[in-house]
Amino acid sequence: MQCTKHLFELAADVCAWCGQLWCGSCLTYVEGERAEPMCVTCALVRSGVRPGKLRPVPRRHVRRRREELRRYLAVAPSAVQVLPDLQLPGDVLT
Repeated sequence: MQCTKHLFELAADVCAWCGQLWCGSCLTYVEGERAEPMCVTCALVRSGVRPGKLRPVPRRHVRRRREELRRYLAVAPSAVQVLPDLQLPGDVLT
């Protein structure tokens, strides 16, 4: 599952306000580290910095998307597992 903005990045979490999948660089913790993350766009609109009309998605939708993402990340192979013997030209031992 990819980030909504950066298509080549894996999603890290779901925005608590809009319910979209975002990578770590697109998420912010407005209400502290223990609170649920928000995407930068929703955080700016909610704080009043950027004008817009965003309605929050239902909490059950956010929980469902977060659970789907956790299941996906549990079975998705990482690049290290797929290419364990990859050596770059500068890595050659002489």
